[in-house]
Amino acid sequence: MKTFEPTRVLHQPWFYATAGSLLVWIIIVGYSGGSGGAVMSAALNYSVYFAIVGLGQMIVMASGAGNIDLSVPANITLAAYLSTGQMQGADAGLIPGIAAGLGSGILIGTVNAFLIIAFRIPPMVATLACGLVL
Repeated sequence: MKTFEPTRVLHQPWFYATAGSLLVWIIIVGYSGGSGGAVMSAALNYSVYFAIVGLGQMIVMASGAGNIDLSVPANITLAAYLSTGQMQGADAGLIPGIAAGLGSGILIGTVNAFLIIAFRIPPMVATLACGLVL
């Protein structure tokens, strides 16, 4: 049977990332006067969107020469403006709002692909330019 060795834990690849995350959480709770739970709850709500965007970026990087789509932040912002503008604060506009957000993303992705394929612009340059235009 193996015994617990504290020095062995220090050499695990996940140890320092976990310790750093816990330290950041402790600092947030300390500086927020004990209301760090609300901050962490908000962060967890947004983490779903960040995970989806991260998976999309992973697909872009893994499917080619390791490029990254630099228009994503501008694309997300534009989709948010279009979808919330379409909804106008009413639940009845949910479907058109989702369609507007997805439509803008598809259109921007198509423009990026066109720039890359038709004009042979490097993907990082094309997506950065598209993001700046947005």
